[in-house]
Amino acid sequence: MRTVGHRDILIIGGGPAGSATAIRAASAGATVTLFEKGMPGRDKICGDGLTPRAVKALGELGVSLEDAHRIDGLRMIANSTVRQLEWPGIAPFPAHGAVWPRRKLDERLMDLAAKAGAELLWGHEALPVIENGRVTGVSVGDQLWTADLVVVAAGAPGLVHRMLGMERDPDEPFGLAIRTYAESPRASER
Repeated sequence: MRTVGHRDILIIGGGPAGSATAIRAASAGATVTLFEKGMPGRDKICGDGLTPRAVKALGELGVSLEDAHRIDGLRMIANSTVRQLEWPGIAPFPAHGAVWPRRKLDERLMDLAAKAGAELLWGHEALPVIENGRVTGVSVGDQLWTADLVVVAAGAPGLVHRMLGMERDPDEPFGLAIRTYAESPRASER
């Protein structure tokens, strides 16, 4: 395996958790490389709905949500029962959430990570390198990167999680995301 280099931090996964980590670490002066197996513009099913906590966290990272659709709560419908739940607005969180296509969110976060100085490697499926029970770096094909810290932000359990012994417990609840977009005459409502 050919060693490419050493970084302070390597991040596996370019979703919100991985890119937020890259933004914070690179802004603090760390050398950071983030590996994302997808390509720019990839779409993800889950993640369009942003809670007040997410809105606050994104604001702290410098992400503007001016293009997002603001929501003041959730409407839950089951059969003929409808429940309207307003966001509580408990400090320090705002009393609103937002809906924003995940593709746009990821693009904005990755742009901020790059501007902060993180190296972004798209189309690179990184796997953890484990030595003596410790993750010491990542490999992509025959290339090796080493680091002081490796952050796994790979989302849903997959190969990386299994390599680290993180098997999903089949007795735990499992969520499934299904999404579609539709025009609505009520789109201006929050």
